[in-house]
Formats: sequence, C-alpha cells, structure tokens
Amino acid sequence: MTNALVHKTGAAIQWARDYGQAHPKMQGIFWIISTAILTIVPNELVKFIWKFTGKNIAEFAVTAITIPILFVLQKEQCRKFMGRRIPMLALAGILPAALWLCFNREGRINVNGDTSAVNLLMYYCLHLMNISLIIPLYEEKIVRGLLLRGIEKFTGSLGAIIITSFLFGVAHRGNEWRTFVYGAVLAWAATCMRMGAFERSIIHGAYNFTIGFYVLFYMADI
Repeated sequence: MTNALVHKTGAAIQWARDYGQAHPKMQGIFWIISTAILTIVPNELVKFIWKFTGKNIAEFAVTAITIPILFVLQKEQCRKFMGRRIPMLALAGILPAALWLCFNREGRINVNGDTSAVNLLMYYCLHLMNISLIIPLYEEKIVRGLLLRGIEKFTGSLGAIIITSFLFGVAHRGNEWRTFVYGAVLAWAATCMRMGAFERSIIHGAYNFTIGFYVLFYMADI
C-alpha cells in the first residue's frame, strides 16, 4: 500500500514537471499558487500549535516539515553546492549585517515590526537556530525558489527580482527598505549566479544570526 502510494505520487510529480516544461506559464501559475498555499497553511499551523508548545517550537516543527515539500515540488537548476564555499558565503551574510549594526547602534532594531522591548525569552537558543538555519532555508526556497521562478515566467528575471524583493520587504514590517535590498541581492544571486537555496540560506542565516546574536547579548543587557 505504502509503496504504491509513493510510486503514484512520484509519477504525478514527474508528470507535473514534464507538463510544466511544455507549458511554462502554467508551470509559473502552479508555482505561484503553491507559494501561496505553502505560506498560508504553515502560518496557520504555527498559530495553532503555538498555543500548546510556544512560538519557537511551533515554527521549528512546521517549517522543518514544509521544507522537504518545497524541494519535492521544484527541482532547482543551480550550480553544484561545494563545501569550500561555506566560509565565504557565511562572511557574505555577516559583513553587511555587522555594517548595518554599526550604523544603527543608537537606534531600535525592529524584528518583523515588533517594536517592544527585546527580552531574553524571545531569543533563547532555539530561536537563534530557527532564524539561522530553518527559516532561511524555507524563505529562500519559497520566495527565491517557487515564487521567483513562477513570476519569472511572466515578467522575466528583472521583474521577478523586483516583485519578490518588494513582497519580501513588506513581509518584514519595520525593516522594509533594508529587507528589500537584501532580498534583491539574494534574488540576483539565484537568477544570475545560479546560486541554489542551500548556498543562499547560508548567507541569509549568517545575516540573521549576526543580528539575532547582537539583539540577544547586547540589546537584552545579558
């Protein structure tokens, strides 16, 4: 029973990929709709589970389950992932975050629009792991993977970069312009450098970790 279900699922996915190659705009619509579903449903699940486990555990569990689905839906056409690039990719995330923090030392850091006082409970170890490892991979795959490639079928690369970066900025209320630029650079890396989700998530995660570490150990007065 299980083997038959796996076989049928694999056959359906392969059919969808073959059909998508022959009908690019239909493939684009499929990826855009998939993006909406795999954004809304996990978000609602997190809200529900949050009541019983807390935000960090809920985000970790739901996002960890969603990521494999994203990779099954879309096979990336990207350059080969090489471990020796990891230090440079991490540095590419750390440096702009550190630079921004240097110019923002006297200001308040908004975390997705939350302007309340930062406290230790929000930024314990699981939260840092979420924003550094799990959430970056999810966002890279869904925003600069499914959504970017879906919109690209209709607008071309430049239009897709601008639209996805705008939406990414709007989703990070309080940091719109910084996140827009940040998203545009990562979208450019995805389209022009053929950088895959794993490589982009290292940059993204290192950037998030740098700011998260600063917020936890400096702004929280630990």
